[in-house]
Amino acid sequence: MKKLITLSLFLVFASACGKPYKKEDIAKKEVIAEKEEGIKKEDDIRTEEWKRTGITNIAGNMTWRNDVQVRGIIQVEKGAKLTILPGTKIEFIRIDKNNDGAGEAGMVIYGNVVAEGIEANPIIFTSAASVKNKNDWQGIYLEGSNDSLFRNCIIEYADKALHMHSSPAVISRCELRFNQGALHFRDSNIMLDHNYIHHNIIGLRIWDSDPVITSNTVRENQTGIFCAEGVKNIFIQNNNIYENSEYNVGLGESQKDNVNAQNNYWGSKNYKDIEQKIYDKSDSEYIGKVIYSPFLFEMVDINK
Repeated sequence: MKKLITLSLFLVFASACGKPYKKEDIAKKEVIAEKEEGIKKEDDIRTEEWKRTGITNIAGNMTWRNDVQVRGIIQVEKGAKLTILPGTKIEFIRIDKNNDGAGEAGMVIYGNVVAEGIEANPIIFTSAASVKNKNDWQGIYLEGSNDSLFRNCIIEYADKALHMHSSPAVISRCELRFNQGALHFRDSNIMLDHNYIHHNIIGLRIWDSDPVITSNTVRENQTGIFCAEGVKNIFIQNNNIYENSEYNVGLGESQKDNVNAQNNYWGSKNYKDIEQKIYDKSDSEYIGKVIYSPFLFEMVDINK
């Protein structure tokens, strides 16, 4: 009998069930940023380092390129669009005013973000610290956002790299690494393809959503994919899900439905080995079953 997913893991991610970026909560952390002339100007191109304190609102259309350095919260308002060009590097300055060990800088997207790099020139979201840690900044939180796109991006050293509530989006050909959580989504049907998700505590954490997850590699996380609850018609096929230290796939105690995860590569051809890295009905009679067979004998080439 495999052990239950550890309590400490749930504690680390318990805040994900709530609303971590409510405006009134953010306002308590930082004073309002000084106003900058042109902040609402159509297609204002940022070419220099941008160091802001507090909440900076983007209320119109804006484009970032080159180096962008953020202190505090960048908030893209409803109806606004932030475009990020290939090769842009966004660094988040670590601020921890309440001394809880977690950075407070981040991005909140109520509008739309299009971050589309190219393979040879990706967009990078990272910590500005000289010695980087998994929770140096909060991450990118999308709330009620529509049709956002992250393609050829690297997102690293965040608490929750991409955290989505009611926000359909496409995440393609990205690398999510060294985060507490790489992808968290609730009530958000995401298209997730050709991504490399590794060295996070949890790769994907899913509530009340049925994303399409195909042609990704999810490996060397603590838990690869965790279906917390309300997952009914998820599509998980043609992925490499292996070498995650605790579980490749785990179901939460509120996940009553079976999860279809057929036609994936699990790092082994042995049924017992595969089942050892799955937490489901065989470990707790009150939850659903992970349907993993038939499975692939060879790795999927996610670079095609």
